[in-house]
Amino acid sequence: MKKIYKLLEWLDLDQALDYLNDSTGTPVTKYNLLQLCEQDVCQAYVDIDKAPEASDMLYEHPTIAIGKHLVLNPMAAFNSDSDIQKLKTEGTTDSSSYEKWCGNFDSSQRRAPIFKNKKIMELAEKLNNHSDVPKPKPFEDEPKPSHLLAIAALLELLKEPVEHPRATGRNQGAIITSIEEKFQVRGRTLRGLSKRQLEQLFSDAKKAMEEAKKP
Repeated sequence: MKKIYKLLEWLDLDQALDYLNDSTGTPVTKYNLLQLCEQDVCQAYVDIDKAPEASDMLYEHPTIAIGKHLVLNPMAAFNSDSDIQKLKTEGTTDSSSYEKWCGNFDSSQRRAPIFKNKKIMELAEKLNNHSDVPKPKPFEDEPKPSHLLAIAALLELLKEPVEHPRATGRNQGAIITSIEEKFQVRGRTLRGLSKRQLEQLFSDAKKAMEEAKKP
């Protein structure tokens, strides 16, 4: 980690990402950082000193931005491929001590995000201890091939007519037996649909359902 960062009041995008990657050991991308800013976990700013306000409305006396402003639309402002950069900010202007401001900049005038050093260091601490970082929701990871096979097998069973319908439906053992018998190649059950794998998968699914039903 570059020691000079600790002495700087503001960090540009490359410096902020360099600090976060180095101090947390986590590959944080520009997109990730802007997402966190959008969620107000961190804040992006922009230096638009002396820029006049511009929007879809015509102002008789447009306000002039003063100094650095907090960006209210970080993803749209810094992660868009549009030729026109549309900034929505909050900060000091010539007509008020602190108010919302908006402006449009073409490709030759685009403004880059900057970040308060203190806030980036606080974000690094959150990433390191995980206490304040929202935990991922269940099943956000890519499903395993065996999970997809089991789902496909269950769908096939549901489509089939039942020869001897039961008021209580099929129990888990009967479902597993049906899958083993139906989904075979050369006399062997498909890999990923063995009795042991299905029992474990169904057990995990039940636990996940119980957890999801908790208030």
